[in-house]
Order: sequence, then C-alpha cells, then structure tokens
Amino acid sequence: MPKIIRKLTTKEIKAAKPGEVKQDGKGLMLVVDGKGNKRWVLRYTRPDGRRNMTGLGSNDFTPATVARIKANNIREKLVRGIDPVVDKKSEIQKQRTALRGTFKVVAEEWYAHKARGWARETARKAREILDDSLFPQASKKTYC
Repeated sequence: MPKIIRKLTTKEIKAAKPGEVKQDGKGLMLVVDGKGNKRWVLRYTRPDGRRNMTGLGSNDFTPATVARIKANNIREKLVRGIDPVVDKKSEIQKQRTALRGTFKVVAEEWYAHKARGWARETARKAREILDDSLFPQASKKTYC
C-alpha cells in the first residue's frame, strides 16, 4: 500500500534543514539546498512518458498555497497532453517576439540606423544582402 503524504504545515516548512527534501504530495516537494534556501519543485511525467521536474518558485516569494495552485495548473495541462516546460518556453518566445518583432523588423531597424553613416555603395550592398540572402521569399524554391 502506498504511503499517504499529507500537506506540509507552515511549521514544518520553516523547520526544514539544509539538504532536506520535504514531500507535499502528488509530486510537489520543498527542496532545501546546502545554504538553507528553500524552493518548490514539482516532479511529473511528461506526455511522452519521461520523468521531469519543474521549479515553481522560491519559498520566500511563493508560499505553499500558491505553489499548490501552480502545481494543480500544471497537472491540468498534463491531463490535456501539454508539457508545461515546453509550453512555458513557447510563451516566453511569443513574448519576446511580440516585444521586438520578427527578424525582418529588427534587421530593418538595424539597416535604417546604420545606413545613415554609410557610403551609398555600402548601403546598396547591405540592402542587397538583406533582400537576397537573409529575408525569406515565397518565390524562392529550395532544393535538397
């Protein structure tokens, strides 16, 4: 019969010593490193069957109740077949892209900034390289 793990109390969290790993249930753990820093970690199984762990935050900024809510949200994603780590990385990438834009937008900004100080021929060559080599074109066909 599996061992029943009850949720950690505030007293148990505060009393955790360096090097300890305290189980909170359903894969949620409080990990205390050698310096006494405490962080929440969720151990889970990916949709492809591999085991993984993801951090939920430091105990200083993420109390136990918030860590449990975050863990439940991750479990809900897993039920839908979404790997939370991959999902988080794609969200970060979307945010970065939204802030700055695509490669083409950044390259156009760079060109506009640099072309002012270049000679006409240098600017023409740089524009040609951008248009012909760096920006994707729908009419170009690539062959293997």
